[in-house]
Amino acid sequence: MRSLLLVLLFASACPTVGQATIDPYDVVVSTTTSSGDQNTIRDFESVQVAQFILGQIKVEHKDVNLLCSKRWPGVIAYYNQTFFTINERAARDLAAGKLQLLGEDQEAVPFDSASSPFSADPKSVQRLADRAARQCGHSTESEQNIASEKKAVIVAKAKPRNSKQENVLNHIAEVMVIDELCDMLEINTVFLSMAATYNGVSGRDIASGGKYHDKLVSLVRIKRSEMLNIGADEDLVCASGELLYGPSGINVKGLLTSSY
Repeated sequence: MRSLLLVLLFASACPTVGQATIDPYDVVVSTTTSSGDQNTIRDFESVQVAQFILGQIKVEHKDVNLLCSKRWPGVIAYYNQTFFTINERAARDLAAGKLQLLGEDQEAVPFDSASSPFSADPKSVQRLADRAARQCGHSTESEQNIASEKKAVIVAKAKPRNSKQENVLNHIAEVMVIDELCDMLEINTVFLSMAATYNGVSGRDIASGGKYHDKLVSLVRIKRSEMLNIGADEDLVCASGELLYGPSGINVKGLLTSSY
């Protein structure tokens, strides 16, 4: 089981965007460094976008191709056959630089321009920039201290194997904490009940007076404290929940669903 505190990187194949499919390797950005040297970036990769990350932006997540590079901290998005700059670095560099798709020059529209669908929700744009930065190994613009996030990463180590019931309780505790701290996700109670019962933990077991009730309460308290102690904001909790327990969750698929 992956820990709630282990914020893993999303990766995806080239998604369908707008009315076209683009390959990140077909995108080239050319910028000029502070010393006057030319810097050409060709190693773009796609960043998976979950629908809840888009907030009030009225576009479908599957239509947004979010791109980042390990060699350049700028973040760009391709939507409806148009490129948009998603963070300040991309906007600054591309104001004087060049963006190409399949060798043809492209305009990079600032996300906050009147013609940009992303201008409707700057906070969600920040979430997109943060997610891309994390995937490509850059400091996120919203984090005051990157070291604090590194402390949140728990490296997987060999541990005594938990019983099936202990694993179930851990999963339940984690989704309960995420449900509490993330307004955009909620527990799929029907599926959770079925999955728990299948694995030997009934609703009666975790209800007040049940044989696992006190253990579950303790786990919830511990996991809540862990998240709050590292200063995890709602965006990070939501991203972790989507990754671990969303429709394609790497722990258990479908334990969490969008609350919208």
